[in-house]
This record gives sequence, structure tokens and C-alpha cells, in this order.
Amino acid sequence: MPGSNNDITVLHRSPLFSNIYNGTTPSVDFEINGHTYSTGYYLADGIYPNLSTLVQTIPATVGQKRKYFAEKQEICRKDVERAFGVLMARFAIIKNPARLWSKEDLRFMMRACIILHNMIIDNERDDDSSPHDLSPEEYCANPDMSDFAGFLAQYQEVHNSKLHEQLQNDLIEHLWAMK
Repeated sequence: MPGSNNDITVLHRSPLFSNIYNGTTPSVDFEINGHTYSTGYYLADGIYPNLSTLVQTIPATVGQKRKYFAEKQEICRKDVERAFGVLMARFAIIKNPARLWSKEDLRFMMRACIILHNMIIDNERDDDSSPHDLSPEEYCANPDMSDFAGFLAQYQEVHNSKLHEQLQNDLIEHLWAMK
């Protein structure tokens, strides 16, 4: 339907969170301000829900720390948008309408374009070092989430608004300390 592919609709249909709920995402463990986190996070704008895996821009910044965080977060988001723009400029298949392709085909095409782009960048650098690939054990280092209780625990952790707020506050403090 026209207009139904807004950011929120796409997010809800994305397999991204299914992989997080099922525990099949890469293991990401990090510590900020004494708090340990076991799931990576994505930068988002303010229209997304307060999930522990999304860090949004602060719309009404009060205080220098929050203002500094909002500036840095926006810079990083713009970098990601520019990188996608580079991919679209380099590979015409990405910028054309995708309605005729299956999700699986689109997934393969995007990955292929990203891999090709990275190969081009590596070749242009003339760097002999190769990127480190994760082994299957490192990629799926999360505990077995095949049971429903594990799925529910992951779901509740992702939808924990207090954890979302804690992560955002920890990132604000961390960036301010680095400044």
C-alpha cells in the first residue's frame, strides 16, 4: 500500500529484531560507566520506540552534555546515510525500486554491494592487511535461545525502556568524559 513503508513499519517487519530475540546476532559485550551491555545498539532518530537496542537523538537538549551527545549522534547518523548514498551512487541496482525482488534476493544484493564496496576500498588503499572475519563460534556466541523462555527474556530486555534510558545516559556521560 502507498505510504505504508514508513520507518516504523519497516522496523516491525525487519528480521533484525527476530535475530536479536532468537539470540542469533553476533555477541557484542561492552562496558560503559560500570554497566555491562550484551547487545549492540543502532543509532536512530526520534520517531522510533525506546528500545534498549536503539539510541535516539535528544530533541530538546538541556545541558551541555546532552547537547554534545546530540551533536555527535547526529554526525554519526549522517555518516551512515552518506555511506548508503555512496553505495547507491556506485551500484545502480540499489537506487532502483525493489518491489519486484524477493526479500531474500534484496538481502543478497545488498550484502554483495557492501562486500564489493569494501573490496574496492581495500584495493584503493593498497593495504596488505585483511579484515578479521568472525568464526561461527564468535558470531553465535549467545546462549541457546531455542526455548520460548529464552525468547521472552530477550524480548523483554530489548523492550526494557529503563535499559534504553540507562544506555543513553551512559553514552552521554562517556562522550562527555572523552571530550
